[in-house]
Amino acid sequence: MIKLWKKHQQNLVLATLLVIITGLYFSRAAISIGTGFLAVITIFSFRKDSLNNLLKPPSVSVIFIYILFILSYFNSSDKNEYWHFLFFQLPMLILPLFFATHNIAKKKIEIIFLFYIGLTALISGGTLLDFFIDYQLNTQKIIQSKAIPSITGIPHYQFSLLIIIAIICCFELMKQTKYRSYSVVSSFFLILTIHLLAYRTAIFCLYGLAVLWFLQTLIYSQNKQKLAKKGLLVVVFIGLACFFITPLNLKIQSTVNDLSRIYNKENFNYYSISQRYAASLNIIEIIKRNIWFGVSPADLSSEMKLQYETNAYLLIPENRILIHNQYLYYLGSFGLFSFIIWLSLWIWNIIYSFKRNQIGAYILIAASIAFLADNFFQLQIGFTSILLFYYLCSYSKTEALH
Repeated sequence: MIKLWKKHQQNLVLATLLVIITGLYFSRAAISIGTGFLAVITIFSFRKDSLNNLLKPPSVSVIFIYILFILSYFNSSDKNEYWHFLFFQLPMLILPLFFATHNIAKKKIEIIFLFYIGLTALISGGTLLDFFIDYQLNTQKIIQSKAIPSITGIPHYQFSLLIIIAIICCFELMKQTKYRSYSVVSSFFLILTIHLLAYRTAIFCLYGLAVLWFLQTLIYSQNKQKLAKKGLLVVVFIGLACFFITPLNLKIQSTVNDLSRIYNKENFNYYSISQRYAASLNIIEIIKRNIWFGVSPADLSSEMKLQYETNAYLLIPENRILIHNQYLYYLGSFGLFSFIIWLSLWIWNIIYSFKRNQIGAYILIAASIAFLADNFFQLQIGFTSILLFYYLCSYSKTEALH
Protein backbone atom coordinates (compact mmCIF):
# COMPACT_ATOMS: atom_id res chain seq x y z
CA MET A 1 0.00 0.00 0.00
CA ILE A 2 2.84 2.37 0.92
CA LYS A 3 4.69 1.53 -2.31
CA LEU A 4 1.49 2.15 -4.31
CA TRP A 5 1.03 5.51 -2.54
CA LYS A 6 4.59 6.61 -3.27
CA LYS A 7 4.28 5.50 -6.89
CA HIS A 8 1.10 7.50 -7.59
CA GLN A 9 1.52 10.36 -5.09
CA GLN A 10 2.64 12.93 -7.67
CA ASN A 11 -0.30 12.06 -9.95
CA LEU A 12 -2.76 12.30 -7.06
CA VAL A 13 -1.33 15.68 -6.08
CA LEU A 14 -1.54 16.86 -9.69
CA ALA A 15 -5.17 15.72 -9.98
CA THR A 16 -6.03 17.46 -6.69
CA LEU A 17 -4.41 20.73 -7.78
CA LEU A 18 -6.27 20.61 -11.10
CA VAL A 19 -9.55 20.08 -9.22
CA ILE A 20 -8.81 23.15 -7.06
CA ILE A 21 -7.94 25.21 -10.14
CA THR A 22 -11.17 24.15 -11.86
CA GLY A 23 -13.00 25.07 -8.66
CA LEU A 24 -11.66 28.62 -8.89
CA TYR A 25 -14.04 29.12 -11.81
CA PHE A 26 -16.83 26.64 -11.26
CA SER A 27 -17.21 25.45 -7.66
CA ARG A 28 -16.08 26.72 -4.30
CA ALA A 29 -16.97 23.29 -2.93
CA ALA A 30 -14.29 21.81 -5.22
CA ILE A 31 -11.76 24.26 -3.74
CA SER A 32 -12.69 23.19 -0.20
CA ILE A 33 -12.64 19.46 -1.02
CA GLY A 34 -9.35 19.75 -2.89
CA THR A 35 -7.73 21.76 -0.10
CA GLY A 36 -9.00 19.21 2.44
CA PHE A 37 -7.40 16.40 0.43
CA LEU A 38 -4.11 18.34 0.39
CA ALA A 39 -4.35 18.44 4.20
CA VAL A 40 -4.76 14.64 4.29
CA ILE A 41 -1.76 14.18 1.97
CA THR A 42 0.29 16.51 4.19
CA ILE A 43 -0.55 14.52 7.33
CA PHE A 44 0.38 11.16 5.76
CA SER A 45 3.64 12.40 4.25
CA PHE A 46 4.77 14.86 6.91
CA ARG A 47 8.51 15.03 7.61
CA LYS A 48 10.15 16.85 10.50
CA ASP A 49 12.95 18.21 8.32
CA SER A 50 10.37 20.03 6.19
CA LEU A 51 9.50 22.25 9.17
CA ASN A 52 12.50 24.39 8.24
CA ASN A 53 10.59 25.54 5.15
CA LEU A 54 7.87 27.00 7.38
CA LEU A 55 10.42 29.44 8.78
CA LYS A 56 11.20 30.82 5.32
CA PRO A 57 9.53 34.03 4.03
CA PRO A 58 6.99 32.33 1.69
CA SER A 59 5.34 30.65 4.68
CA VAL A 60 5.96 33.05 7.56
CA SER A 61 3.86 36.01 6.37
CA VAL A 62 0.83 33.79 5.64
CA ILE A 63 1.03 31.67 8.81
CA PHE A 64 1.47 34.84 10.87
CA ILE A 65 -1.90 36.10 9.62
CA TYR A 66 -3.57 32.82 10.57
CA ILE A 67 -2.03 33.08 14.05
CA LEU A 68 -3.53 36.57 14.32
CA PHE A 69 -6.92 35.09 13.40
CA ILE A 70 -6.52 32.53 16.19
CA LEU A 71 -5.50 35.17 18.75
CA SER A 72 -8.40 37.43 17.75
CA TYR A 73 -10.60 35.04 19.79
CA PHE A 74 -9.75 37.09 22.89
CA ASN A 75 -10.89 40.26 21.15
CA SER A 76 -14.04 38.91 19.47
CA SER A 77 -17.57 39.50 20.69
CA ASP A 78 -19.24 37.36 18.02
CA LYS A 79 -17.78 33.88 18.72
CA ASN A 80 -19.89 32.18 16.05
CA GLU A 81 -18.50 34.51 13.40
CA TYR A 82 -15.02 33.96 14.84
CA TRP A 83 -15.20 30.18 14.34
CA HIS A 84 -16.58 30.74 10.83
CA PHE A 85 -13.60 32.95 10.00
CA LEU A 86 -11.11 30.50 11.50
CA PHE A 87 -12.49 27.57 9.48
CA PHE A 88 -12.84 29.62 6.29
CA GLN A 89 -9.22 30.80 6.52
CA LEU A 90 -7.88 27.28 7.19
CA PRO A 91 -6.35 26.96 3.67
CA MET A 92 -3.96 29.77 4.69
CA LEU A 93 -2.48 27.18 7.06
CA ILE A 94 -2.93 24.09 4.87
CA LEU A 95 -1.29 25.45 1.70
CA PRO A 96 1.98 26.57 3.39
CA LEU A 97 2.18 23.23 5.24
CA PHE A 98 1.55 21.23 2.07
CA PHE A 99 4.08 23.03 -0.11
CA ALA A 100 6.63 23.05 2.71
CA THR A 101 6.53 19.24 2.65
CA HIS A 102 6.17 18.61 -1.11
CA ASN A 103 8.21 19.36 -4.20
CA ILE A 104 6.20 19.32 -7.41
CA ALA A 105 8.11 18.07 -10.45
CA LYS A 106 8.85 20.54 -13.26
CA LYS A 107 6.70 18.59 -15.74
CA LYS A 108 3.71 18.69 -13.38
CA ILE A 109 4.06 22.45 -12.98
CA GLU A 110 4.08 22.84 -16.75
CA ILE A 111 0.86 20.80 -16.98
CA ILE A 112 -0.77 22.95 -14.27
CA PHE A 113 0.27 26.19 -16.01
CA LEU A 114 -0.91 24.99 -19.41
CA PHE A 115 -4.24 23.79 -18.01
CA TYR A 116 -4.83 27.00 -16.06
CA ILE A 117 -3.96 29.25 -19.00
CA GLY A 118 -6.25 27.27 -21.31
CA LEU A 119 -9.11 27.28 -18.80
CA THR A 120 -8.76 31.02 -18.17
CA ALA A 121 -8.69 31.73 -21.91
CA LEU A 122 -11.81 29.58 -22.38
CA ILE A 123 -13.72 31.40 -19.62
CA SER A 124 -12.50 34.76 -20.97
CA GLY A 125 -13.72 33.87 -24.46
CA GLY A 126 -17.14 32.90 -23.13
CA THR A 127 -17.36 36.09 -21.09
CA LEU A 128 -16.41 38.21 -24.11
CA LEU A 129 -19.02 36.44 -26.25
CA ASP A 130 -21.66 37.05 -23.58
CA PHE A 131 -20.53 40.69 -23.33
CA PHE A 132 -20.91 41.35 -27.07
CA ILE A 133 -24.22 39.49 -27.39
CA ASP A 134 -25.81 42.20 -25.23
CA TYR A 135 -23.29 44.93 -25.98
CA GLN A 136 -25.56 47.94 -25.40
CA LEU A 137 -26.72 46.79 -21.98
CA ASN A 138 -23.20 45.89 -20.86
CA THR A 139 -21.65 49.18 -22.01
CA GLN A 140 -24.42 50.95 -20.13
CA LYS A 141 -23.35 49.08 -16.99
CA ILE A 142 -19.79 50.35 -17.50
CA ILE A 143 -21.10 53.92 -17.83
CA GLN A 144 -22.92 53.40 -14.51
CA SER A 145 -19.62 52.44 -12.85
CA LYS A 146 -20.39 48.72 -12.85
CA ALA A 147 -18.32 45.81 -14.19
CA ILE A 148 -19.08 42.57 -16.00
CA PRO A 149 -18.71 39.29 -14.07
CA SER A 150 -17.26 36.18 -15.70
CA ILE A 151 -19.61 33.84 -17.55
CA THR A 152 -19.33 31.46 -14.58
CA GLY A 153 -20.56 34.17 -12.20
CA ILE A 154 -17.25 35.17 -10.58
CA PRO A 155 -17.21 38.87 -9.62
CA HIS A 156 -15.08 41.04 -11.90
CA TYR A 157 -12.39 41.85 -9.32
CA GLN A 158 -11.73 38.16 -8.62
CA PHE A 159 -11.82 37.31 -12.32
CA SER A 160 -9.35 40.15 -12.92
CA LEU A 161 -6.83 38.62 -10.54
CA LEU A 162 -7.24 35.15 -12.08
CA ILE A 163 -6.54 36.57 -15.54
CA ILE A 164 -3.44 38.43 -14.34
CA ILE A 165 -2.04 35.25 -12.75
CA ALA A 166 -2.67 33.41 -16.05
CA ILE A 167 -0.80 36.16 -17.95
CA ILE A 168 2.15 35.81 -15.56
CA CYS A 169 2.14 32.04 -16.18
CA CYS A 170 2.14 32.73 -19.95
CA PHE A 171 5.22 34.91 -19.72
CA GLU A 172 6.98 32.24 -17.68
CA LEU A 173 6.22 29.50 -20.21
CA MET A 174 7.34 31.73 -23.10
CA LYS A 175 10.91 31.02 -22.02
CA GLN A 176 10.50 27.50 -23.39
CA THR A 177 10.42 27.16 -27.16
CA LYS A 178 7.87 24.33 -27.23
CA TYR A 179 5.28 26.44 -25.36
CA ARG A 180 6.12 29.83 -26.88
CA SER A 181 3.40 29.99 -29.55
CA TYR A 182 0.71 28.81 -27.13
CA SER A 183 1.84 31.30 -24.48
CA VAL A 184 2.16 34.29 -26.84
CA VAL A 185 -1.32 33.76 -28.35
CA SER A 186 -2.89 33.14 -24.93
CA SER A 187 -1.26 36.16 -23.29
CA PHE A 188 -2.28 38.45 -26.18
CA PHE A 189 -5.88 37.21 -25.95
CA LEU A 190 -6.01 37.62 -22.15
CA ILE A 191 -4.50 41.11 -22.30
CA LEU A 192 -7.05 42.04 -24.98
CA THR A 193 -9.82 40.59 -22.79
CA ILE A 194 -9.13 42.80 -19.77
CA HIS A 195 -9.12 45.86 -22.05
CA LEU A 196 -12.33 44.92 -23.87
CA LEU A 197 -14.10 44.15 -20.59
CA ALA A 198 -12.56 47.28 -19.04
CA TYR A 199 -11.38 45.49 -15.88
CA ARG A 200 -9.83 48.34 -13.92
CA THR A 201 -8.14 46.16 -11.28
CA ALA A 202 -6.57 43.88 -13.91
CA ILE A 203 -5.36 46.83 -16.00
CA PHE A 204 -3.70 48.48 -12.98
CA CYS A 205 -2.03 45.18 -12.08
CA LEU A 206 -0.89 44.58 -15.66
CA TYR A 207 0.68 47.99 -16.18
CA GLY A 208 2.08 48.03 -12.66
CA LEU A 209 3.92 44.79 -13.45
CA ALA A 210 4.95 46.16 -16.86
CA VAL A 211 6.53 49.24 -15.25
CA LEU A 212 8.31 47.06 -12.70
CA TRP A 213 9.65 44.77 -15.44
CA PHE A 214 10.77 47.78 -17.51
CA LEU A 215 12.67 49.35 -14.61
CA GLN A 216 14.22 46.03 -13.64
CA THR A 217 15.29 45.33 -17.23
CA LEU A 218 16.57 48.89 -17.67
CA ILE A 219 18.98 48.42 -14.78
CA TYR A 220 20.54 45.24 -16.20
CA SER A 221 20.04 45.78 -19.93
CA GLN A 222 23.06 46.37 -22.16
CA ASN A 223 20.91 47.67 -25.01
CA LYS A 224 18.92 50.50 -23.43
CA GLN A 225 17.98 51.99 -26.80
CA LYS A 226 16.18 48.81 -27.85
CA LEU A 227 14.43 48.69 -24.49
CA ALA A 228 13.35 52.33 -24.86
CA LYS A 229 11.72 51.46 -28.21
CA LYS A 230 9.80 48.63 -26.56
CA GLY A 231 8.69 51.03 -23.83
CA LEU A 232 7.51 53.51 -26.45
CA LEU A 233 5.50 50.77 -28.19
CA VAL A 234 3.77 49.94 -24.90
CA VAL A 235 2.90 53.63 -24.39
CA VAL A 236 1.52 53.84 -27.94
CA PHE A 237 -0.51 50.65 -27.34
CA ILE A 238 -1.99 52.11 -24.14
CA GLY A 239 -2.91 55.33 -25.95
CA LEU A 240 -4.55 53.50 -28.85
CA ALA A 241 -6.38 51.16 -26.49
CA CYS A 242 -7.79 54.04 -24.47
CA PHE A 243 -8.94 55.79 -27.62
CA PHE A 244 -10.23 52.96 -29.84
CA ILE A 245 -11.53 50.36 -27.36
CA THR A 246 -14.95 51.77 -26.51
CA PRO A 247 -15.59 49.89 -23.23
CA LEU A 248 -12.19 50.99 -21.89
CA ASN A 249 -12.83 54.56 -22.99
CA LEU A 250 -16.18 54.48 -21.19
CA LYS A 251 -14.53 53.04 -18.07
CA ILE A 252 -12.00 55.89 -18.04
CA GLN A 253 -14.81 58.44 -18.33
CA SER A 254 -16.75 56.62 -15.60
CA THR A 255 -13.67 56.59 -13.34
CA VAL A 256 -13.07 60.30 -13.85
CA ASN A 257 -16.75 60.99 -13.10
CA ASP A 258 -16.52 58.79 -10.00
CA LEU A 259 -13.44 60.62 -8.71
CA SER A 260 -15.02 64.01 -9.43
CA ARG A 261 -17.94 63.08 -7.15
CA ILE A 262 -15.46 62.57 -4.33
CA TYR A 263 -13.71 65.88 -5.06
CA ASN A 264 -17.00 67.79 -5.34
CA LYS A 265 -18.56 65.90 -2.38
CA GLU A 266 -21.54 64.78 -4.44
CA ASN A 267 -23.86 61.82 -3.80
CA PHE A 268 -21.82 58.57 -3.65
CA ASN A 269 -24.70 56.15 -4.25
CA TYR A 270 -24.15 53.60 -7.05
CA TYR A 271 -20.62 54.80 -7.76
CA SER A 272 -17.99 52.15 -7.07
CA ILE A 273 -14.92 54.23 -6.18
CA SER A 274 -16.98 56.75 -4.22
CA GLN A 275 -18.58 54.01 -2.13
CA ARG A 276 -15.15 52.50 -1.42
CA TYR A 277 -13.90 55.94 -0.45
CA ALA A 278 -16.76 56.29 2.05
CA ALA A 279 -15.98 52.81 3.42
CA SER A 280 -12.31 53.81 3.78
CA LEU A 281 -13.23 56.95 5.73
CA ASN A 282 -15.36 54.88 8.10
CA ILE A 283 -12.75 52.18 8.67
CA ILE A 284 -10.21 54.91 9.44
CA GLU A 285 -12.51 56.17 12.20
CA ILE A 286 -12.73 52.62 13.59
CA ILE A 287 -8.93 52.29 13.40
CA LYS A 288 -8.48 55.54 15.34
CA ARG A 289 -10.59 54.16 18.19
CA ASN A 290 -8.84 50.75 18.17
CA ILE A 291 -5.36 51.68 17.01
CA TRP A 292 -3.32 49.09 18.93
CA PHE A 293 -5.34 45.84 18.87
CA GLY A 294 -8.06 46.38 16.26
CA VAL A 295 -11.64 45.13 16.63
CA SER A 296 -11.08 41.52 15.40
CA PRO A 297 -12.21 40.27 11.95
CA ALA A 298 -15.33 38.69 13.46
CA ASP A 299 -16.61 42.07 14.72
CA LEU A 300 -15.40 44.36 11.94
CA SER A 301 -18.56 44.03 9.84
CA SER A 302 -20.76 44.96 12.82
CA GLU A 303 -18.49 47.88 13.66
CA MET A 304 -18.75 49.14 10.08
CA LYS A 305 -22.55 49.02 10.21
CA LEU A 306 -22.51 51.06 13.42
CA GLN A 307 -20.04 53.51 11.93
CA TYR A 308 -22.30 54.00 8.90
CA GLU A 309 -25.06 55.00 11.31
CA THR A 310 -22.78 57.85 12.41
CA ASN A 311 -21.34 58.75 8.99
CA ALA A 312 -23.51 57.42 6.17
CA TYR A 313 -22.22 59.87 3.54
CA LEU A 314 -25.79 59.84 2.12
CA LEU A 315 -25.40 56.16 1.21
CA ILE A 316 -28.53 54.05 1.31
CA PRO A 317 -28.16 50.70 3.20
CA GLU A 318 -27.58 48.59 0.06
CA ASN A 319 -24.60 50.78 -0.91
CA ARG A 320 -22.91 50.75 2.51
CA ILE A 321 -20.16 48.32 1.63
CA LEU A 322 -17.52 46.75 3.85
CA ILE A 323 -13.99 48.02 3.38
CA HIS A 324 -12.52 46.96 0.00
CA ASN A 325 -8.85 47.29 0.86
CA GLN A 326 -6.75 44.46 2.31
CA TYR A 327 -4.32 46.78 4.10
CA LEU A 328 -7.02 48.77 5.87
CA TYR A 329 -8.88 45.53 6.62
CA TYR A 330 -5.90 44.04 8.46
CA LEU A 331 -5.12 47.35 10.16
CA GLY A 332 -8.71 47.60 11.43
CA SER A 333 -8.86 43.92 12.41
CA PHE A 334 -5.53 43.41 14.15
CA GLY A 335 -4.25 46.86 15.10
CA LEU A 336 -1.16 48.87 14.18
CA PHE A 337 1.50 46.72 15.85
CA SER A 338 0.40 43.43 14.24
CA PHE A 339 -0.19 45.15 10.91
CA ILE A 340 3.36 46.54 10.80
CA ILE A 341 4.78 43.07 11.54
CA TRP A 342 2.66 41.47 8.78
CA LEU A 343 3.49 44.19 6.24
CA SER A 344 7.21 43.83 7.03
CA LEU A 345 7.00 40.06 6.55
CA TRP A 346 5.07 40.54 3.29
CA ILE A 347 7.70 42.97 1.92
CA TRP A 348 10.48 40.63 3.10
CA ASN A 349 8.73 37.85 1.19
CA ILE A 350 8.65 39.95 -2.01
CA ILE A 351 12.36 40.79 -1.72
CA TYR A 352 13.19 37.15 -0.98
CA SER A 353 11.18 36.02 -4.01
CA PHE A 354 12.87 38.54 -6.31
CA LYS A 355 16.24 37.18 -5.28
CA ARG A 356 15.22 33.57 -5.91
CA ASN A 357 12.35 33.43 -8.35
CA GLN A 358 10.95 36.23 -10.49
CA ILE A 359 7.57 34.73 -11.30
CA GLY A 360 6.75 34.24 -7.62
CA ALA A 361 7.66 37.87 -6.93
CA TYR A 362 5.45 39.10 -9.76
CA ILE A 363 2.48 37.18 -8.36
CA LEU A 364 3.06 38.86 -4.98
CA ILE A 365 3.38 42.30 -6.59
CA ALA A 366 0.15 41.74 -8.54
CA ALA A 367 -1.55 40.71 -5.29
CA SER A 368 -0.15 43.78 -3.51
CA ILE A 369 -1.67 46.05 -6.16
CA ALA A 370 -4.97 44.14 -6.10
CA PHE A 371 -5.08 44.51 -2.28
CA LEU A 372 -5.78 48.21 -2.87
CA ALA A 373 -9.03 47.26 -4.63
CA ASP A 374 -10.39 44.49 -2.41
CA ASN A 375 -9.82 42.11 0.51
CA PHE A 376 -8.50 39.27 -1.63
CA PHE A 377 -7.17 37.39 1.39
CA GLN A 378 -10.73 37.27 2.77
CA LEU A 379 -12.06 35.72 -0.43
CA GLN A 380 -11.70 31.97 -1.05
CA ILE A 381 -10.92 32.42 -4.74
CA GLY A 382 -8.54 35.26 -3.92
CA PHE A 383 -6.27 33.69 -1.31
CA THR A 384 -6.40 30.23 -2.95
CA SER A 385 -5.27 31.51 -6.36
CA ILE A 386 -2.55 33.78 -4.98
CA LEU A 387 -1.08 31.23 -2.57
CA LEU A 388 -1.45 28.21 -4.83
CA PHE A 389 0.44 29.70 -7.76
CA TYR A 390 2.94 31.49 -5.57
CA TYR A 391 3.84 28.29 -3.72
CA LEU A 392 4.04 26.34 -6.96
CA CYS A 393 6.83 28.71 -7.91
CA SER A 394 8.50 28.96 -4.51
CA TYR A 395 8.93 25.47 -3.04
CA SER A 396 8.78 23.47 -6.24
CA LYS A 397 11.42 22.31 -8.71
CA THR A 398 11.07 25.26 -11.09
CA GLU A 399 14.73 25.86 -11.91
CA ALA A 400 14.29 24.57 -15.46
CA LEU A 401 11.52 27.13 -16.04
CA HIS A 402 13.93 30.05 -15.66
